Amino acid sequence: MWSAVADSHVTTLLAAGLLFVFATGPVKGFGVTLAIGVLTSLITAMVITRLLADLTLGLPALRRRRP
Repeated sequence: MWSAVADSHVTTLLAAGLLFVFATGPVKGFGVTLAIGVLTSLITAMVITRLLADLTLGLPALRRRRP
């Protein structure tokens, strides 16, 4: 699952980079804005979600429960 998330973000970052390199004016700015948004989303998806899942699974009420 993480590879699909990373792959989609990398593809979008590639498109943002191409917009930044080959475009002019407002489209170039859109490439920068897109890259910032995608990097923020990638960090949220991979780091913060994992941190929150680990914290949630560490709760005593969930530890007592047996599958």
